[in-house]
Amino acid sequence: MKSEDMQTYVNGYRLKALRDITTHDFVKLCQLLKEQFANHDSKVDHSFVPERITEGGILFIKYPGKSSGAYKSMRLRATMQEKGYDVVRTVKWPMIQTDQLAIWSGEAEVKTLYPKGTQIQTFLKAFYEVPAWTRAELRIFEACFNEIGLKRVGAYPKLSLK
Repeated sequence: MKSEDMQTYVNGYRLKALRDITTHDFVKLCQLLKEQFANHDSKVDHSFVPERITEGGILFIKYPGKSSGAYKSMRLRATMQEKGYDVVRTVKWPMIQTDQLAIWSGEAEVKTLYPKGTQIQTFLKAFYEVPAWTRAELRIFEACFNEIGLKRVGAYPKLSLK
């Protein structure tokens, strides 16, 4: 493994919503990720979808070396400070359907996923002989997050793979 590879189960960087982040923003995010990964490695096709998991996330559904049962994801644990209180609440991720991108793309009513000011702790997962996360992948995600109004406010993970 290269020294820039990340552990397969580790906290990633933190993000902050600079504006309300909507369902249409997530459709755009998945498309941007596909395009940017194609620019990074034009020989390999990548695809991404919103993850069907409680805290939410972005799931790789197509990438180099993907085998049956393989799993690679960036989880998104979102919290928000209650106005006027010292209370932090979890921002709920909606129920995700198998064809969620198509559903969100076709919606006339745009729904807010993350209100402005939401803090998001990313969590990186790569299991079952999946290539580990790399700094290059995290940079691509960061650039795409920036495009939809999510700014990195935390450092990159410092741990390397064994």
